Amino acid sequence: MSNRITNLMKNTVVFTIGNFSSKILVFLLLPLYTNYLNPAEYGEVDIYINILSIAYSFVSLQTIETVFRYIQDAKNDREKDEVISNSLIVALAGIAVFAIGMTIYGTIVDFPYTFVFILYVAFNILAQYCQQAIRGMNSTVLYSTVGVLSTFVQLASNIIFIVICHFGAVSLLWSHVVTSLFILLAILLKCNILKHFKFSAIKFSVIKEQLGYSIPLMPNAICIWGINSLGRYLLLFFYTTTEVGLLSFATKFSQALGMVNNIFFMAWQQSAISEYNSKDKNEYATEVFNNFLSLLLSAAAILMPAIKFLTFTIMGDEYRIAWVYVPIFFLGTIFNACERFVSMGFYSAKKTSTVFITSLIALAIYFGVGYFAAKEWYIWGVGIAHALSEFVYYLIMHFKVKKYMHVSVKVKKLILPVLIVVVSTVLYYLVDSIYMLILVAAAVAFASLFANMSLFKGLIRMLLGKFKKKPANDSK
Repeated sequence: MSNRITNLMKNTVVFTIGNFSSKILVFLLLPLYTNYLNPAEYGEVDIYINILSIAYSFVSLQTIETVFRYIQDAKNDREKDEVISNSLIVALAGIAVFAIGMTIYGTIVDFPYTFVFILYVAFNILAQYCQQAIRGMNSTVLYSTVGVLSTFVQLASNIIFIVICHFGAVSLLWSHVVTSLFILLAILLKCNILKHFKFSAIKFSVIKEQLGYSIPLMPNAICIWGINSLGRYLLLFFYTTTEVGLLSFATKFSQALGMVNNIFFMAWQQSAISEYNSKDKNEYATEVFNNFLSLLLSAAAILMPAIKFLTFTIMGDEYRIAWVYVPIFFLGTIFNACERFVSMGFYSAKKTSTVFITSLIALAIYFGVGYFAAKEWYIWGVGIAHALSEFVYYLIMHFKVKKYMHVSVKVKKLILPVLIVVVSTVLYYLVDSIYMLILVAAAVAFASLFANMSLFKGLIRMLLGKFKKKPANDSK
């Protein structure tokens, strides 16, 4: 196994430690949400959170993306000062404008969530900013440690606000505020990022350059948000917040697969940038892509019977009818992973404006298909529109990115993983016995292990090699 593959796997393991616990918390909290919140109120707050998720792009001007990308290229402390100072001042200015605008709006329409909206956006942007800054400076241990600790903070705050204080669905907003504040304070106390913030380093030319990278990401972020979120508003237009709540419940499981994507892409982003100028970058990217896709398909196959088991054992009764929609959203998530992988070629080349047109086309397909499909086929229609738009998105990106990074699909390597996920999907709908679902999950896990045996062997060799080196280092 090559050193760069080993480094990619090491980074993936580190980011898994830091992110898996916080991501898996989403699913650990589902029984709490589904037993204490009805689908209507859960759907209403889910819409609020969804709206706030796109507000980040406008408020921060995507400086969160800028700080990570540019700090990777910083050669000394002076350049780090410029990256931190200029990107942070833009983020703070955006937060100030948002706070003033939200206060005026809340006063005019008597909106009850004005204060928590402001805190939600402000602390989330600053927390993510600090996380990306330390990740860009390769402080991966701190990044992972804060990620693990924040899991317990979010879990505790959810239980306190929902079970003890009876705040209802708005608890989801307040628990996120508390968690973001914890992340922000923990990073600032442990790693003094603010030492790089200097007014003397603020330069209009640097801000202009950074915005040239980040602003094209804003319309792209809006399009991606639309692809991921438009279904909620289509259902709200044709139906009620109850259907939105069921959709949110169904897509939470595809987010489990998305969790695998997000963790891997943190490591892949660093590797893609560092290997961008290497002569064999295409061969490297192809090898990584096919291994990743094989693992992703295997993860989908294992998750499906496990999800059906959990839905019928610990989830609230009102939400159980949503189990039938899970696989179609898995399909969209897989296509999204393929698109995100190849699009890293554009980010590595700093050609971020290239991705906008493609995302706009995908959004148009989603809306065009989704409008009629959601009306006729309910949540099924939303899932079909999502999967189709993500597939088209990937196809276009696959061919457009060749100028910067060419990724080949190795069909032979993927035949077995595809077959496993197809069989798992069929059994997902046919098997109703709880005990049989456990057997299906175990059989699929065994088959997936066999399909990815060479990759797991490499991982084991890497871990054993690391442990063998420790005694030698200690003896010195």
